[in-house]
Amino acid sequence: MNKDSFGICINSTMLKKNERTTFTHVRAYQATESELDLRVLLAIPQITGRELLNTIQHSRDLIWRATYQCNAEHE
Repeated sequence: MNKDSFGICINSTMLKKNERTTFTHVRAYQATESELDLRVLLAIPQITGRELLNTIQHSRDLIWRATYQCNAEHE
């Protein structure tokens, strides 16, 4: 999983492999002209990879990050 200064980088490819993972402190940023100046448009306290995948498919222009992840141990 890739990380940057804003947290875990979230994209649909990564979420398809982590549908049962729980992500916390998820944020959706709107990019500005400066990549370091991002505006938070949405914050989600806790969400599964499957739910997040559905959410990001409807908002492709946003940059998604999470602070923590908790992998499911049982299928």
